[in-house]
Amino acid sequence: MGNICTIKSRKKLKYDQVTADLHEINRRCFKSLLEIQEVLEFNCWNICFNGNVGFTIHKSPTYKGRLTLKHGRHWWTWVDVVVTNELALKYNGSITDEGVSGSWKGEPGKYPNIRSWFEAFAKLGAVPQTTQALIKQMVEMDLSLVPEAIRGIDNGTKEEG
Repeated sequence: MGNICTIKSRKKLKYDQVTADLHEINRRCFKSLLEIQEVLEFNCWNICFNGNVGFTIHKSPTYKGRLTLKHGRHWWTWVDVVVTNELALKYNGSITDEGVSGSWKGEPGKYPNIRSWFEAFAKLGAVPQTTQALIKQMVEMDLSLVPEAIRGIDNGTKEEG
């Protein structure tokens, strides 16, 4: 996975609409645990947890339908992948990443919880002789470093209300 991810849409993305959509994604996918900090002078949003910035999404001043972000580290990568996926779905956009060839569309319900992300990522990096027990151990070790509130998110279940 590269450092920079881009969402491209044919729609003209307005700052206020992207802001509203980020808040909606936060509510629906992350139980409103994240903070969305608007940075108007730089045409971007900081995505934070407990006051710490995990990653920043930039709105292109040149291309009206383009958003870019630099991937977060460790568990933040799951958050940025979910946000990227959800924005691509909302704007019927495509996703590209420096570390992956081609482009792809968002996929509904992709990585509903952080465990599903760590499991997919562990299997992706596994060599043929890697055992399921070792993959499980790697996932458990990764999960132990994730804040408990984030570990508790599971978007595979229906939201109440």
